[in-house]
Amino acid sequence: MLYSGNEMADTATPDAATVLTNVYVGGSSRETFTDLALDSQNRPVVTGFSTTPLTVVNNYPVTPNAYQMTPTTTTDIDAIVTQFDATGQFRRYSSYLSGNNFDRAYGVAVDEQDDIYVIGQTLSQTGVGITPPTAWKTTATGGWDAFIVRIDPSRMGMDSLIYGTLLGGSSTNDRGYGIAARNNIAYVTGVAGDAAMLEGPVQSYVGNSDIFVAALDTLARRMPWSTFLGGSSFDEGQAIGLSALATIHVAGATDNNDQALVAQVRDDGPIRLSITDFNGQPVYGLTTNDDGWPMLNASGSGAIANPVTVTAIIANTTAQTQQRTINLTIGQTVPDITQRFYVASGLVGCTPTYTGRPLSYSSYQTNCVAVDIPAGTTKEYAWQVWVQPSEATTIPIQARINDISGTLMDTEVTYVAVPRASIRPMVVVPGYMGSWPRNDAAGTKQMMLDPILGVYQGLTTELEVLGYEPGISLASFPIAGMGILSI
Repeated sequence: MLYSGNEMADTATPDAATVLTNVYVGGSSRETFTDLALDSQNRPVVTGFSTTPLTVVNNYPVTPNAYQMTPTTTTDIDAIVTQFDATGQFRRYSSYLSGNNFDRAYGVAVDEQDDIYVIGQTLSQTGVGITPPTAWKTTATGGWDAFIVRIDPSRMGMDSLIYGTLLGGSSTNDRGYGIAARNNIAYVTGVAGDAAMLEGPVQSYVGNSDIFVAALDTLARRMPWSTFLGGSSFDEGQAIGLSALATIHVAGATDNNDQALVAQVRDDGPIRLSITDFNGQPVYGLTTNDDGWPMLNASGSGAIANPVTVTAIIANTTAQTQQRTINLTIGQTVPDITQRFYVASGLVGCTPTYTGRPLSYSSYQTNCVAVDIPAGTTKEYAWQVWVQPSEATTIPIQARINDISGTLMDTEVTYVAVPRASIRPMVVVPGYMGSWPRNDAAGTKQMMLDPILGVYQGLTTELEVLGYEPGISLASFPIAGMGILSI
């Protein structure tokens, strides 16, 4: 059963609530919803599990765009996820998340791109949807494992599964309960049966069963941060949330004191990485404008977001001046021809390198060394990045800081999702009332508008920064008596 309602403004009693929608959803047996989240358009998403077996006629209702239309086995417990429209009456996306054994979903979250994240537990040897090579774990080791999936409900069928992984160690009792998501990272919590579940945890596994907290990159096989919480008895993480500054809060239970538990387990590390538009609002993806250019913030604000501003802030919370080295990498380490961008002139003290063409990069890296940061202060770096038209892609941006000995202190990664975009070819006309080539003071040919109309040096440079490609979308037109401009 799904309820959607508004409480009366002057009362907090449940009897005074106004029920706007009352929807029953299920098959011929029992279904249980365990969690609910809302996307940016107030569309409810629910998750849980169905006990309707494969052998009956009326299975749990799914939609034609479902990742999985039917359960894969005759076992009678399968994870489910369903998204409704904003009225709560019509299913926009509904799918099984079923492996070859028992599967239960307990937590759901929606990120800023309106993708759906689900966490639960599974006995299935192959999980409920695995996406190698990005999956953290692809095969169960026996017993219960946690599972995490990311779904794009705007896609069809198998393509709607963006990410899927198992999470567990060698224990038979690993379970996932709580999930939050931001910037392509899934933040998860639950129960770990042994220390093998996490990589490089801040706090070590103590014993019996501990709470696990982990950040999982859903675009690469990476666990950027993790920790265990617990004592010598049984501990269980059941819910997780993020503050505006990415502080992680976990709620659960512990047998050590027979108490409920609420813990703040991570503040921002010494480095903070952000991408913002012209209005200073966060950017996680771009949309095209009416002319097909990747120009606008996909958050829905409609703000211009090209170029985007990439900002890295290094904080020194110690009582002494610290010396740090910062490295910023944009794009894939291995050049990806579908990624095209340009980074404005480098900062003082930073040494940039790139792959690609001089005004159109496929990867970019800069090192800023020997930075002194006084006690209790921060050092800020900012880069302007022009995202150029390309095929649909996702551009990763990573910042790392090391201490004076070269030891890695912190890493932050964020992404910009870029839609497919194309531009109309541009023709540059040299000569009267157009543009023409002239030698600058160094003897290098530069494009200038006709001096009768005014000076504008570097015309072709500006066009290439925007994403025009010489010989492909940027050409010249010869005029008799003025010569032919080769670009």
